[in-house]
Amino acid sequence: MYDLIVIGGGPAGLIAAKVAAEKNLEVVLIEAKNDVAKITRTCSQMLHLSRGLYNENVIFENGKIIFEKNGFAINYKGAAYELYHKYAFSPCGFKLHMMRKTPPMGIAIDKGALLKGLFKEGEKAGLNIETGCFALKAENTSYGVKVYVKKRGKITELKGQMLIAADGLNSRIVEGLGLNNKRTLMGTSKMVEYVMEGVDNPFQNSIFKFVGKVYSPAKMVYLNSTPYGHETCFVLTRPEAIEYFIKKGKISTWFKNAKIIEKRTAIINSRSPIIEPLVGNILIVGDAAGTTEVLIQGALMLGYKAGLVAAEALKLRRNEEKQRKLNEYVNFWRSSIDYVRNPEMILTIRKGVNLFPFLDELGELDYIFSLTNDDVFEGELNPVKLLEQDLRAILKYKEKIKAEKPELFKKIIEYIKDTNVSINNLCS
Repeated sequence: MYDLIVIGGGPAGLIAAKVAAEKNLEVVLIEAKNDVAKITRTCSQMLHLSRGLYNENVIFENGKIIFEKNGFAINYKGAAYELYHKYAFSPCGFKLHMMRKTPPMGIAIDKGALLKGLFKEGEKAGLNIETGCFALKAENTSYGVKVYVKKRGKITELKGQMLIAADGLNSRIVEGLGLNNKRTLMGTSKMVEYVMEGVDNPFQNSIFKFVGKVYSPAKMVYLNSTPYGHETCFVLTRPEAIEYFIKKGKISTWFKNAKIIEKRTAIINSRSPIIEPLVGNILIVGDAAGTTEVLIQGALMLGYKAGLVAAEALKLRRNEEKQRKLNEYVNFWRSSIDYVRNPEMILTIRKGVNLFPFLDELGELDYIFSLTNDDVFEGELNPVKLLEQDLRAILKYKEKIKAEKPELFKKIIEYIKDTNVSINNLCS
């Protein structure tokens, strides 16, 4: 009989389990992988240092990830690579360039090293860790919770007073509880990430978007720096798109002496967020309740709060006091994650991601980027502000676009009509 069962050995689950163990709780962490630190899934491996993202200011310094508003820090001993520049390139090679150096836009980090550090600190605090163990489903009971797990082909039951489910976007626990029945499925996507070494990249400390079929049949390719500056990773799915990108595409010369050293995949079911991530004695934490990844810092922040709340709740005797304490996490989730606080933000984020492909489909991306080609704009890494940031740069040339391409200007206005971005704010 554990005080707390935590499912998922990612950033959210590990920090939650570690924090609870440090509060002298009997905690067990259930993780499907045999090696917690091995990253096999396509995922974000960077800290986005945009102030105010998730109602927090994250600072990276002296081997620590510092959460300024929530008042805690996490040790990090892995590699780190500062990201100062963000480029988007049109089919003809015109660009939109954004930059920030102090502090940098972001930091590419080794997620495996981060997880390994949390793992070791958790073990030191007395955390029980079951690797190679699959959590199948969970249910509330009169005494707390029951979790069915499978290890080496054998199914057993674990019992505890509380459960934290931090098993990712495709959470089995969420599915088993029937919570997905109330959510809107927005789409399913497959993502394949390739890590390459030996890339002849002329732009250091940068991340990229390449838009158009001249780069790849996929029409848009993300290219990111890894924490090791000599490595680069990109995300594509179809084999023919990958083959074209590195051997025939417009920047194929970058890959003349490069080789793929790692491959990661993920199938993502994107759903509307869970607004009430508490079912009896079960807390749904991080990506498991989200629409998209809450990023590394979001997972750490949410996991830390969940671990604290669970530890404090388990010390209370009266059920109503316990539920009141657990609701602190619910309120934290609702107030911290932008698209939970304002569901309309989901469309804004999606339109921000798809803005450049939209302009390319209109045949106007080369024209737009020819205007911005010689500029350097202030930028940040923040999915919530992506649409606003890119359009603010483009609409520096509002009057020229209106005069030369009035239909294009109307289509841009139409594109943002149902988002949280307004033309008046962009041009103010």
